[in-house]
Amino acid sequence: MEQKAKVREFSSLISFFVFELLSLVAFTLGNSIVLYSVISIIIAIFVIFTGYREFKKKESMSFLVFLIPLFIFAALTAFSPFALSNVSIVINILSFLGIMAFALVGYLSKVMPGFKISTALLIIYGSLAVLVALSLLLTMIAYIPFYPFIYNGMAVYYNGTPYPAYTDAKQLMGFAFSDVSLEYFSLFSTLLFTSVVGIRFVNRKENRLEFVLYCIFASLGLLSMILTINKINAITDVLVVFFLLFVTFYPKKGMPSKILKYLLFVGLMFLFLAFVVFFINAQSEWSWAKPLQDMIGGSGILNKVFNTNRISLAIKNALDGCISAGRFFGYTGHTYVLIEGSYLSKSFIFDSILTSGILGAVSLVVFIVFSYFSLKRYFVLSNDNQAVKHLIIAFVGTFLIYGMLALDSSPETHNIYIQPLTCNAMFLIVIYLVGYSYTAKKRKNEVIANA
Repeated sequence: MEQKAKVREFSSLISFFVFELLSLVAFTLGNSIVLYSVISIIIAIFVIFTGYREFKKKESMSFLVFLIPLFIFAALTAFSPFALSNVSIVINILSFLGIMAFALVGYLSKVMPGFKISTALLIIYGSLAVLVALSLLLTMIAYIPFYPFIYNGMAVYYNGTPYPAYTDAKQLMGFAFSDVSLEYFSLFSTLLFTSVVGIRFVNRKENRLEFVLYCIFASLGLLSMILTINKINAITDVLVVFFLLFVTFYPKKGMPSKILKYLLFVGLMFLFLAFVVFFINAQSEWSWAKPLQDMIGGSGILNKVFNTNRISLAIKNALDGCISAGRFFGYTGHTYVLIEGSYLSKSFIFDSILTSGILGAVSLVVFIVFSYFSLKRYFVLSNDNQAVKHLIIAFVGTFLIYGMLALDSSPETHNIYIQPLTCNAMFLIVIYLVGYSYTAKKRKNEVIANA
């Protein structure tokens, strides 16, 4: 009994460190993937030794199978030609282990005494709120409200070099404020805004403080989104709002539910066909694809969609030759060439082709598909309260939507480097939440109770 009590006390201490880790990452304190990885690896080791008995062997094996696509993606990112030519091998190893550790810590959090996912979510959103508040305050001091439109076409000078003022923002990164792209800045505001989902599901009478906190978080996120809105973020904001409405008021049964499922299926098929056309059109060395390429180039609308706008040009550059021997495992050139050569699409799927290769990008997509079905089972089978379930789905889904459209892989304006997806702090939070919410396919009579 005394031994069990000691183990329980130690597990409670580990739960505290998990909360601290989530706070650290959500606030991006230190802005160091090495720091986050080392802490997550240490916590994962302790959690495995103290909580492994609580899980059934079949479920644990199922989770490890679930992680295979993430394992491949993380490994190809850490040991790609791009990573090895820009970062030391030690950092790459820690980055790889850190990603896997975050998933394991999330999964094992469910059996840690003293751990509550509702508390973890409040810590994540609270840390994000502090980060957004400080960054927004400094951005408003440096500029003015709605400056992306007011300063459109104007420039600021840094070491004698002009930079567009309407695409710049101030962000707390690590222990100092940095000039970052507005798309990178807006990621944090948008994710903070997902806390609005909690307002509907938190019982304002029984959990008044929690309700008030979510109101504050959502209001701050919305304020930041409005004051720094630009054309690109206006599109992502609209999509995120529709997604959050969908998550909040999703009809579980009846004809509306069937219609939404059909619309989702049609939308995914359309995106798949668009990708196939993009892929074939991008291959400059495929002679048999020339008729399709000529047809697209000869049409004003199709040419603008697939060839001449900034995003399509970046996608085309990333896809061209990506299955050839020299590009299959990622880009091998200098970072500066990638950024100046319009290779970055601001979509983590296509940018991952550069840092992880086509196989890494495909593994990432497979992991996203696996996560979708896991989250779906979690929503149905978990005994977590409705606020927790909806907030997890809202956070993960919003990151994916924003990341596919506007996630800047080169966040700092005056410091040229490419940040692989595995080094993005919000992606680590997403991996943690996906790990926590993992629900095995055959878990029909079991529930999770950590809310």
